[in-house]
Amino acid sequence: MLNSMKTYWKTADWIKRISCCLTFFVIFGIFFEGLVLESFNLSMLGYQGFYVLYVVAMICSFFTKKWQLILLAIIGPIAAWAFTIGLAEVLWHYLLKWFDIDISYR
Repeated sequence: MLNSMKTYWKTADWIKRISCCLTFFVIFGIFFEGLVLESFNLSMLGYQGFYVLYVVAMICSFFTKKWQLILLAIIGPIAAWAFTIGLAEVLWHYLLKWFDIDISYR
């Protein structure tokens, strides 16, 4: 699998590389900001910044004309956002229940 990813990266043109990098950054940036930085009350890009990157990643993926990349660029950040919100709610509930730490003001 790693060899096929290396081959894909070497044979990809610049728009595919940009689209892959933007999609990767948006998906993992949502996880990092939503679960790590928000607990310290910090913000890297905020909602608007991730939305702009999401739209740019979608546009770049449409230019590649690869349906797998288009689906990943459209559905991946939405699923990451939903998973992050759900996990944050579960963490908030158990922090309050088990450790008496209330982070609801954030």
